[in-house]
Amino acid sequence: MSKAIVRDKLTTIIMEQLGVDAGRASNIENKIIEDLGADSLDVVQIIMEIEDAFEMEIPDEEAETLVTVDALLEYVNDHHTLDLEPVPAAKGALPFNETTVLAYLDSSIKGWREKKEGTDNADAKVLAGHYIDAYQSVRTSLFGEVLP
Repeated sequence: MSKAIVRDKLTTIIMEQLGVDAGRASNIENKIIEDLGADSLDVVQIIMEIEDAFEMEIPDEEAETLVTVDALLEYVNDHHTLDLEPVPAAKGALPFNETTVLAYLDSSIKGWREKKEGTDNADAKVLAGHYIDAYQSVRTSLFGEVLP
């Protein structure tokens, strides 16, 4: 299994378990508890999800050392035995999962809203408004809802 696939699966597990966006879930420097807000139960559930997703077992004493996203990623890359390759996307389908795309769109919309609110430049406000509208349009087309 390629490192990119492992990273994407791990990012999705962290996003779903902790409710964080893709950027935070995939930042290898982030600490699971301190930076991502996990509690001990969340950590146990993340480890269990990793074990299921990668058909592997992580001993408790090793799990206790996996405190960053990078440590999790390196451990899985070094210990998984799956030989899965990406499944080609159906014609016209996006090669991303729904959670990742939605997180990206929501993060982009929020970022452009902050830029729009944080400037006094009229042209910058108009440009930010166009980006917000574009991302909202894509979000509505794909998911049928607008980010409030």
